[in-house]
Amino acid sequence: MKKACGCSDTLKRRFGAWCVESIPRDGGRVSRLMFGGYDLFTPAPEGIRAPEEDCGLYETRPVYGYDDCFPTVDPCVYPDEQWHVPDHGELCWLEWSVEERKSCVVFKVVSKALPVTFSRAMHFRKNTLTWRFKVENRGARALPFIHVMHPLMDPGLVRALHTPECDVMINEATNEPIMCKTIGEYLVQRPDGTAEMVLLRGIKEGKVCAVFSNGLKLTVLFPSDLFPTLGIWWNNGGYPRSEGARRREWAIEPIPGSCSSLACCWADGTCLSVRGGDTLVWDVVWEVERGG
Repeated sequence: MKKACGCSDTLKRRFGAWCVESIPRDGGRVSRLMFGGYDLFTPAPEGIRAPEEDCGLYETRPVYGYDDCFPTVDPCVYPDEQWHVPDHGELCWLEWSVEERKSCVVFKVVSKALPVTFSRAMHFRKNTLTWRFKVENRGARALPFIHVMHPLMDPGLVRALHTPECDVMINEATNEPIMCKTIGEYLVQRPDGTAEMVLLRGIKEGKVCAVFSNGLKLTVLFPSDLFPTLGIWWNNGGYPRSEGARRREWAIEPIPGSCSSLACCWADGTCLSVRGGDTLVWDVVWEVERGG
């Protein structure tokens, strides 16, 4: 049985131990995701206060929950075009459609700048959530892109973080290597008032595991052949720097390139591309266990 929902509605559904709430009109945002009564994502803020400093267009909207960054994260000029792609990509600024199914919710949006239809299907099983992403190129020529998941979670709940082996660990803001034994311990021990985006380039396996103080264990599985870089955003109250605007959040972000900018990834040949008239599909699996 299928049920079409209007874009202006807040969608709330339960699938066994899972509970998901989303706001399709607000960039397809997943505003809440729960497993066994525990929230996985950061909650909606009480009001919004834009930073006094210029932190980009993305910071002018509420930052919480989950949304998709496509075709870039960092604002840039789209390759061979005059289109200035906005901060965190185009999709979070558009209204999405949504379709409910028995154990799945499918979100879809049509780009206003590119001949692309993007969809995100969330398939719920007993203790797994499979995110299925699809990029449909309705045009004649190949279109380069990067896609980055943006699931914001509470860093204060992380007791341990296990990441795959990699060739090099980079602080994206400074482009300097991070010299530590394990990046998980490094991030969990970051002091109050710090924030950084870490890039693990040349990962050996598409697997990340986080153990939370509430007893949950989250394992994220993704195709490392498509996503050779693992990004971890870790904000322990250090960003934005304006008083009253600082947040605490972290995110697991597989990246199909060397960094968060499509322009840079396209220049060094590390971005994804979908041929004219073709479709590219990939899955990211979240496994949640109790007693982690």
